[in-house]
Amino acid sequence: MTDVVLNKREELKKNKLDMQFRSLSQRLNAILTLGTVGILSFMGVFIWYKERLILGSSIIIIVEFLLFLWYNNIKTRMNGILDQIGKI
Repeated sequence: MTDVVLNKREELKKNKLDMQFRSLSQRLNAILTLGTVGILSFMGVFIWYKERLILGSSIIIIVEFLLFLWYNNIKTRMNGILDQIGKI
């Protein structure tokens, strides 16, 4: 009886971690998609306004850096979840 309860608890914990992993995976996809599309459209605007090219480039670099930090944070959390799932 207790083995069944322990197996159910492990299964529930694994399902919870799986849902967290999927949520982070969707966030990661959104970051990559929105970051790429946003940066490309932003670069397109500054092709026409060449006098503001340096300002646009600096904004793009800052945004890309922030997206990179966010991406690494989510990847680290996803790896932690995968380690927890592997231990179950």
